[in-house]
Amino acid sequence: MTGMDVGRVVALVAASVLMAIGAGFSIAAIISPAWQVVDLREYSAEHLHGLLQDCARTDRAHFETSDDDHSAPHCTYKFDFDENVIVDEENPKDMNSPEGEAEHHTFHAWQLVILGLIVTAILSAVVALFVACCTVCFQPCVIIFTILAFLSMVLSATAMGVFYVMSHRVENRFIQGVVGTYEQMIGHAYYYELVSLICFLLSFLTSIVTSYLFMYNRKTTRSSQNRTAQRDAPLLSSYRAPDHRTTTA
Repeated sequence: MTGMDVGRVVALVAASVLMAIGAGFSIAAIISPAWQVVDLREYSAEHLHGLLQDCARTDRAHFETSDDDHSAPHCTYKFDFDENVIVDEENPKDMNSPEGEAEHHTFHAWQLVILGLIVTAILSAVVALFVACCTVCFQPCVIIFTILAFLSMVLSATAMGVFYVMSHRVENRFIQGVVGTYEQMIGHAYYYELVSLICFLLSFLTSIVTSYLFMYNRKTTRSSQNRTAQRDAPLLSSYRAPDHRTTTA
């Protein structure tokens, strides 16, 4: 195996590993409820609002003495509408209450858009990993891998942009309590997706180098074959079969 072969394999493996890490962080971002975090001090609770689930955690320091200031979080999925319906029936119009905060625990259109973008980016990354396995046998697959890496990067960046803009809108950023207004802060799930975006970007850049190495190898191989054919052609044309008539005479 030549140095060029080793370089191609290393570049392909590096791009694939970065792609897998990016997909892993995107999955963690979807699962995590901490996209937006708000500390509702008047209720002695911390609420975490995610893409798939929301969690509420009580501040135990207000009720008992413990080394752990927070209780275990209680989480519900956004597609579980039963609890929200019950809450709305109990207090349908009082938004300055714990029940009114349930509005933040339902699916919003912009959250569905972000969820769809990230899921598509993950699927693109998974397909890219399968394509990478085929690159060793069929080198043009590296071009498809590069396209999929670029697609995952663009989808992830778009999802982050949509979230950043929508999360800073007044109706999504602030929660009205009984005696105060609380601001929702960006949680660690957003930074999971940021790490994923960086990995997709690095994978895309590495895949460009990988594509160059594979395509350069194909070009070099073809050029070598053409030169060999050109060198052999004069030898064949200069060869003359013996004149049997002269030999017989």
